[in-house]
Amino acid sequence: RVDFLGLIEAEERIFGMIPTIELQKLFFSLSSASFLDYLATIFYFLHFALPLAFGFMLWLYNRSYFKQFVTGILLLSYMGWITFLIYPAAPPWLASNEGYIPKVHKIIDSTLTVFPDRWNLPSIYHNFNPNPVAAMPSLHGAYPLLVLLFAIKFFKNKALPFVPYCLGVWFSLVYLGEHYVVDILAGAIYALIFYFAAVWLHDKVKSVQSSQP
Repeated sequence: RVDFLGLIEAEERIFGMIPTIELQKLFFSLSSASFLDYLATIFYFLHFALPLAFGFMLWLYNRSYFKQFVTGILLLSYMGWITFLIYPAAPPWLASNEGYIPKVHKIIDSTLTVFPDRWNLPSIYHNFNPNPVAAMPSLHGAYPLLVLLFAIKFFKNKALPFVPYCLGVWFSLVYLGEHYVVDILAGAIYALIFYFAAVWLHDKVKSVQSSQP
């Protein structure tokens, strides 16, 4: 029961076109992978490492900060998972493969082939990416924003250099054909909701603890 048309119709209603298709027309070349292709791939894969690295840094730096962040990322992850179960949605590359939209190239399949064979990265990527119909919301888009929100809360202006990274991830997701813009917008909304939920829960627990004799 995979939805192919809902996200396509939302993109066309909002933008009058499919941004992934237009970006690939502008920047992608079949003849050879560009610097942008590799940079977007790096941004895409940092998604897996960044929340762990940020959480580990908080664990070393301040355990109270760590607890808030872990609460937020757990709430976000589980609600994303529940949404995937309720509403399985196809990403642009899959919708293209099934003929719902014009050609969208799955650029990551090309960029990963330049790595040494012994790393076996294409096989690792596909084996660790078993659910191709979990586009909405984009947790790839949600995690960087959640990290950014907590970084600003904890470290103030020192966290602002992270803003271009967050925007770079969002651009990469659309350009690579892995997500629609509306997936990323939904992921951003989830990140905002569960950031404030985690902060509220943390403050509530602190208030209860401080009121106890």
